[in-house]
Amino acid sequence: MKIYRITVAAVFLIVAFSCERPSSPDFNLQQSFDIPLIKSTSYKLIGDGKGAIIDTTSENFRDLFQVGQDQLVFLSSEIDFEFGELDDIIPQVDIEQTGVESEIGTLEIDDFSAIFDTQIGDISGEPEDLDDEAMEIGDFEIEFNASGSAGFEDVTGLDPGDFSPGTPVPGPVDETLTVPLDTPGFVRAEIESGGMLFVFTNDLGFDIENFTATLLSNSESASVPVGNTLELGPVPDGQSVDATIFFDAGDLLEATLAFEVQIRWQSQAMASEPGELTARSEEQRLTVRSATGNISAQVLNPDIEPISSSNPDFEYAIVAEDPGPDETYQLELLIINNTPLELQDSTLTAMPQITLFNSDGDVLDEPKELVNATRPGATSLGPDETAEVIVDLSGQKLTAELTYQVSLGTPGGEELTVDRDQFFLITSRTSKLKFVEAKSDIDPQEDILLEDTEEVKGDFVNAEVEEGELRLEINNQTEIPLFIEHLRLFNAESFTAKNTGRFFAFGSDIAEISNLEIPPLERRTVLVPLENTGISNRISYSGTASSPGTTEPATIRATDLISTEMEGSAQLSSASAVLKSQSFSVSDEVEFEDDDFRLTSEDHFVEIAGGLLRIQEIVNDIDLDIDTLIVSFPGIRTDTDGSGRYLPSDSLWIEFSGSNRIRRGSDPRPQPEFSASLENARIYALYNRLTYNVVAVTEDTRNAAGDDSVRTVMASDRFSASFDIENLTLRTAFGQVKRRVEFLGEDDGDDGIVDLFNDREAEITEIEDLKELAERLSGLRLINPSFDLIYDTNLGVPGTVIGAILGINNKGEEVFLSGKPGTGREVGPGDDYQNLYMRGVQIPRSDLVAFEVNPSEQIGEVIRNQVIRFDSETSSVEDFLSNLPVEVRFIGKIVVNPDEQDGFIVNPVVFDARMGIDIPINLSTAEGDPASFEDMISADLSDLPKPEDDTRISEAILYVSYENGLPFGAGMSLEFLDENEELILSTRGQPLDPVTFRIDAADVHSTTRFVARPKNGTSEIRLTEEHLDHLYRTRRIRLVGELATSRDDISGEVKVRADDFIGISVNASFKTSIKVN
Repeated sequence: MKIYRITVAAVFLIVAFSCERPSSPDFNLQQSFDIPLIKSTSYKLIGDGKGAIIDTTSENFRDLFQVGQDQLVFLSSEIDFEFGELDDIIPQVDIEQTGVESEIGTLEIDDFSAIFDTQIGDISGEPEDLDDEAMEIGDFEIEFNASGSAGFEDVTGLDPGDFSPGTPVPGPVDETLTVPLDTPGFVRAEIESGGMLFVFTNDLGFDIENFTATLLSNSESASVPVGNTLELGPVPDGQSVDATIFFDAGDLLEATLAFEVQIRWQSQAMASEPGELTARSEEQRLTVRSATGNISAQVLNPDIEPISSSNPDFEYAIVAEDPGPDETYQLELLIINNTPLELQDSTLTAMPQITLFNSDGDVLDEPKELVNATRPGATSLGPDETAEVIVDLSGQKLTAELTYQVSLGTPGGEELTVDRDQFFLITSRTSKLKFVEAKSDIDPQEDILLEDTEEVKGDFVNAEVEEGELRLEINNQTEIPLFIEHLRLFNAESFTAKNTGRFFAFGSDIAEISNLEIPPLERRTVLVPLENTGISNRISYSGTASSPGTTEPATIRATDLISTEMEGSAQLSSASAVLKSQSFSVSDEVEFEDDDFRLTSEDHFVEIAGGLLRIQEIVNDIDLDIDTLIVSFPGIRTDTDGSGRYLPSDSLWIEFSGSNRIRRGSDPRPQPEFSASLENARIYALYNRLTYNVVAVTEDTRNAAGDDSVRTVMASDRFSASFDIENLTLRTAFGQVKRRVEFLGEDDGDDGIVDLFNDREAEITEIEDLKELAERLSGLRLINPSFDLIYDTNLGVPGTVIGAILGINNKGEEVFLSGKPGTGREVGPGDDYQNLYMRGVQIPRSDLVAFEVNPSEQIGEVIRNQVIRFDSETSSVEDFLSNLPVEVRFIGKIVVNPDEQDGFIVNPVVFDARMGIDIPINLSTAEGDPASFEDMISADLSDLPKPEDDTRISEAILYVSYENGLPFGAGMSLEFLDENEELILSTRGQPLDPVTFRIDAADVHSTTRFVARPKNGTSEIRLTEEHLDHLYRTRRIRLVGELATSRDDISGEVKVRADDFIGISVNASFKTSIKVN
């Protein structure tokens, strides 16, 4: 019981006067004051005494643990729990000190070189066909003569015998008549353009006042007007007029032709004897599309289209100048006359003539006269006859498209049917050609000659190479593939070797190669060993090559080169000479143990947290400085750019050069050493083999001063050094982690046994939250509790923990948490459960428990809140927790990566655990009443005014503040008690109504189901007049709370901790008034 002494002091404060100024000496004096009715008080969920919602001293305590049907509320506790350290599972990577040793090897002394160039020469081409060209005859002219007349009687309808000069002619008369035309040899013509001049003569014997004429085609049937109508005006007797009829393209003239004539004359006397009206064609300039009739002699202008190559890949070729014997470089044209015309040149004196042009406008050869192949020697080409033309292409540029001009005419002919679409067929084909340049698909080439003789550069000439090598780099500078069938290098002079005295004759062989393919614009290198070979100061090479040609266009020139660069070197096993730079190298591997860990893939690695690479103990027995020594470790990589990629280009390499170079053996100065930190580096070593490379380049003594340029060196002279990686500490290992079994925690004495009751080996955890329960209760049986091991880990491989978890209650009674048979928590007979002891005796398998540890998925990630649950179905958790253990002892071992799958281990290994206990409770009494709690608070309000006092309480307000850390709400009430702790009765004889208010439930975390954060709230309660009259009788206040153990706003279980609480404070604010007389 919490006792608070509350004293109300009669402190009178004049607050205000009445709003009106008193008209008598009586007036009211008001005052206000605040007092704490209930100071801030907290009520834990479980505790000793009435300061707890669940009072562990209560005789009904057990009833609080009767499980309700819904099992919605759990009493939960979470305690740190140690599994022990896992550092023993970190793989050990030990790389032993490694020595490297290399001989300088065969000495390379002097050299010789030459460059040979051969032009590919003329390119052979098979005959090329050109597309056939139909040269149409085009528009032409036709011979046309027309005449006609109408007599006096035809015009007037009068008998000319009745008329003579002076005889009156009746009028006026308008007359329309048809004047037929005679057109000898003309049948029909389709007009393209032009016109005809007609002359009309009036010999009728009288004047014509007005005269029009329209030409009619096919006048005997259709009578179709063609051309324009002639307006001829007045024509006096005996005179003539002329006019031209113009035609439109497509007008058709067909025999017979006639004029439709309209004439008008006035009454008059005959001027002469009756005669006739005549019409005749005088001249014509008609161009026609087609015609049947007599064709006049004329120059023809045929329609000309270019002649194109039939090969779509051919663009151009420049033909060689001079054909060889029995070779011709020519273009042959055959021309067939498919027209009915006799053809000659434009002068009508000789055969037609043709001139060919390439696409650059250049004339090919010269204008060529056709030769009649049907009638040799003829000066014309008749219908259906064939002519031929030979064009010399030597030195000419042949293009994919050719144009031409023709000198062409015809002497004409009678009764011919000619159409402008009739044509002369031109077919053309080249002979076999050779080109000096071409852009086309290239035909296969044969017999490409490779020949050249060059001076040899270098000191080692006119000498014998006892042992050496010839390097030939053949560069195909053409756009066609080449196949070198055979190539021979030989001495172009005889000589006696200066170093051996041996004689070598002219033509003596140096090297031969054959059957070498070289793609276009590429080069190939051939190495030819030399042994006892003479090298003169002039070398020739000779051979043949061919090409399969190309199927795609390529540009090739006869001057394109096939270049051969020759470099040779002589090698000796010892020498006292001026030496050029020598190079030697060595590569090897160093292995490290794979008992714990294997790198079985290219992307597996070990990341280093600390370590040092040393290169030391360098010994150089060679009488040459090593100007450059590079030691590289392709598998040791750094993250140069911070991207985390550890690229091969970022591998570790060390260079000794300049002032830090390796001194020659006779130099007394000490050799340099090297050390570098490997912190943050990664080692990529497939199958646990780390590769290293050493490359060395010695000094060039040709640059040394005086006699120091001559050195004595043996091929067996050596260089050596040692590599050592010290204090290697692993940060991350990613690869195949080998299966390992390790104790969780310390093995005291390293005897391979751990004992539950060896405090240096066992992990011991005390459960404070169950101690109060254990002290008050015994024989408790919990239904469906659960025991959780909650862990955080960065372990990147799975593991299986086999352990002994022993709970000991406050009476020393011991109960194991063991796995049930047939479940995943059972320790099977094949599991590695030995060596776990209790008091010197091995713990039976049935008392042990097993569980899996899930791996982290990403390096550097710590997976958190992983739960291993022990419930009634899989374990003996009911027995274990019903014993109310206040101490838990644990020993165990972990089987790391039992299936040896790929994964990772990070140093340090994180394996932090907590122990969670969930005990389901039903917050109700044994009789099923709502769970409630109460507290009695001393509150002496006797100083407050009584109803009969001059001072009265005019207003009282209670201000309630609360903080609720429980997942359920509560209904709260304040009851006012007198000095006998009885409820105060009102004037009606009934107890005063309690003052009530509500406390809202706290929010519940969706995952953990514990309270996420306490709920804070306030309430304001105004007391009634009945309360105001009897408050002075109050000596104590009883605080009563009823917990609402179900909620409509959430579903599923909720969890509470033993120290979850409700905090409450109540302040009262009073106003009083006093009447002053």
